[in-house]
Amino acid sequence: QNVDKLKLAAYLMLTASGTPVLYYGEEIGMTNGPSVSPTGGIFTAKPKMNPRNDMSKRTPMQWTTAMNHGFTGDGAKPWNLFSSNSSELTVEMQMKQSGSLLMAYRELIQIRKTKLPAALDRGQFIQSRDPSVSIQLRSAEGRLFLSIANFSRQSRPVQFSFSKSAANSARRAASGPINYQALWGLTPFELHEQGNQIQVRIPSLAAFKALLIEIK
Repeated sequence: QNVDKLKLAAYLMLTASGTPVLYYGEEIGMTNGPSVSPTGGIFTAKPKMNPRNDMSKRTPMQWTTAMNHGFTGDGAKPWNLFSSNSSELTVEMQMKQSGSLLMAYRELIQIRKTKLPAALDRGQFIQSRDPSVSIQLRSAEGRLFLSIANFSRQSRPVQFSFSKSAANSARRAASGPINYQALWGLTPFELHEQGNQIQVRIPSLAAFKALLIEIK
């Protein structure tokens, strides 16, 4: 599993417009499970069921590292086998790891609830010199946000500009100087005004990383 890729997917969903939907286990990176039930359940009739289908996604939740992973008692037998990474990925383990996928989901959900307007629009895409880098300018309720994501397997330098007048039409403090705050991502970047343009430069945006910046 590429955890950075999973975090990028979480970022894209939880900063998008509309209602996000999480399937249980997604927040810790659970993979699909086996297609045969140990308890003679519904899988028995189709023991060669495709492991990529919907039923193989319904494995018990991996809460802890204990027997049966906290899903049921030690003496009980879950209706289905656990996923293939049950010994590696549990809520208990990831709650203790600051850089885990679960903690990324928790932080992104908090950003969505407290930092992003509910009516955030789909925005407009800014042309990137690199097709593997997505740049999006989004606004709502007098606030402006810049979202930058690297879909490449390699680090990429990012440099672009956009019209200050376009930014002023979306932000509340249209007559004042440009200020900014990074809401997501630790990548160093530069943002400054140059004439009627706002210049943005990121020396190196790592593979599958993203930046969310509020322009004030």
